[in-house]
Amino acid sequence: MLSLYARGLTTGEISAHFAGIYGASVSKETISRITGKVVEEMADWCNRPLDEVYAAVFIDAVMVKVRDGQVANRPIYAAIGVTLTGDKDILGLWAGTGRGHFPTEQAALKCLYLVTRSLDPTGTGRTRWAMRWKPALNAFAITFGDRFPAAETY
Repeated sequence: MLSLYARGLTTGEISAHFAGIYGASVSKETISRITGKVVEEMADWCNRPLDEVYAAVFIDAVMVKVRDGQVANRPIYAAIGVTLTGDKDILGLWAGTGRGHFPTEQAALKCLYLVTRSLDPTGTGRTRWAMRWKPALNAFAITFGDRFPAAETY
């Protein structure tokens, strides 16, 4: 159910999918309650402690449709940081202004948060990411050693 929601299906489409594939009757309200449990986990994730310093931070946005009275495109901003050890971390997600496909801002954030959780379920992507950033981190450590807290580890 969460996987279907993360792929952008509405609660009605998920309900129809369960009926068509499994012959199971699952109401849209039940699906909303189940996906709603993600909100608590997402709140914990939003309030987690972050590193004091990142070697690089990238800001990007994806436009999503949020329905809040009427449908409009809204940007969801993502901040992605590269730690001093070369790991990438999604620092946060923020909704911009406008309206669109999702019924609420929280529904859009919940869907995108689930997507971030599913990006690298095995953890193998972290290893590849760290290997690509190691030369850049070494250059930062040499150039900015006095301002680079982990410089002595490179």
